[in-house]
Amino acid sequence: MKRSFILFSSAFLFSLALTGCQNPVGGTSSATSASDAVPVDLVVWHDNDDTLMKAIETKVNTALSADKITLHCVKKAGVQEQVKLYGNDSTNGPDLFFEAHDAIGVFAQMGIAAPLSDILPDSYFDAFLKTTIDAGTYKNVRYMVPLYFESLLFMYM
Repeated sequence: MKRSFILFSSAFLFSLALTGCQNPVGGTSSATSASDAVPVDLVVWHDNDDTLMKAIETKVNTALSADKITLHCVKKAGVQEQVKLYGNDSTNGPDLFFEAHDAIGVFAQMGIAAPLSDILPDSYFDAFLKTTIDAGTYKNVRYMVPLYFESLLFMYM
């Protein structure tokens, strides 16, 4: 059940984040039909479990197929260093990255991470735990949507 929730949440959040990509040619008209949409291929770099990322990719691609948006999850070793190296290079870098929050300040300072206020209203975050929102916030700007959180167990035996 927990895994299904994480997969569904991941797919939903990726879908939500990608909804702004439906009309990439610069028009803002809602009169454009899905059949007129320009195909968009998005690359997500990750250093995560391949099974989880494949499930997210499949779910997102199914949900956005009518909008001609295709997500490609690419595993990269040392994804934080790779993102720092390629930054916003649209030829060699990713469109999105799936990574822990600990480098968000560096990415924000480098101009690599875009503020979520560009695509999500503040009210979207009302249902999340404050600590998970704070983890993806840098200088009072939200840069990450929390996907899940974990607690490590320290057990004395």
